[in-house]
Amino acid sequence: MKTHTYALIGSLLMAGASQAATLVFTDLNTLDGVSNTLKVAGSTTGLAVTRTQTGTAGNFNYNYAVTYTGVVDGTLTTLNYNVLVEGITGSAVTATIATIGTGEGVVAFGNNGTADSWTIGTGTTGDRLLMGETLKFTITGLTSSVGTATFDQFNAFRMQEWGGSAHLTTVGSGTGLTAYSTDGNLNVAIDQANPLYINARNANSNVNADWGVTNLGYSISVAIPEPSSAALLVGGLGLMTMRRRRS
Repeated sequence: MKTHTYALIGSLLMAGASQAATLVFTDLNTLDGVSNTLKVAGSTTGLAVTRTQTGTAGNFNYNYAVTYTGVVDGTLTTLNYNVLVEGITGSAVTATIATIGTGEGVVAFGNNGTADSWTIGTGTTGDRLLMGETLKFTITGLTSSVGTATFDQFNAFRMQEWGGSAHLTTVGSGTGLTAYSTDGNLNVAIDQANPLYINARNANSNVNADWGVTNLGYSISVAIPEPSSAALLVGGLGLMTMRRRRS
């Protein structure tokens, strides 16, 4: 009897298993509300972005509260999450190694013709990324109105320049990292866990540091239970109860 019961439970669990659908978000930038270019599956439909400044003087960060409502695996679903952008100073960076610093940096926006790029600093250095400065991106507070949502990875960002050349970055924390360089703008494909560290390693602060980060991309998986799961489970448990009573 026990063998048949376990087999029945296994069959019910397999029949009611949910399938995960992957949502690819692209092009998050510095801007607020409808001005943001954030898309899912190439569309802005169903997306809302609210930007707020967090932290204290000398350590201002930005949080982007994102809400997405759309059909996921045939079910109307709402996702809520935050993208926190923090500035760090004092990082030790080479082409393959990054030891993240402990200094507090002010997240600023590129203001030399590119108002959609994250940078670090204030005043004359607020429109660039200097050697040893790090931008940290963290996904927090992820929830789904149906099923469960899981953050997958950061998969893209754009190095946006407004002057100079030889803009250098190393992505990640630790050793064995990948470095990138460009004399202009560069779309970078990555595969990074949460959080994401983008570290500047520019040799000349007057020429090489005139760039920022924009067009952040990442993916989220949503597991939607099959509509018949609950009915199958209830029916199966009822059947097992009847069998036990008869025996």
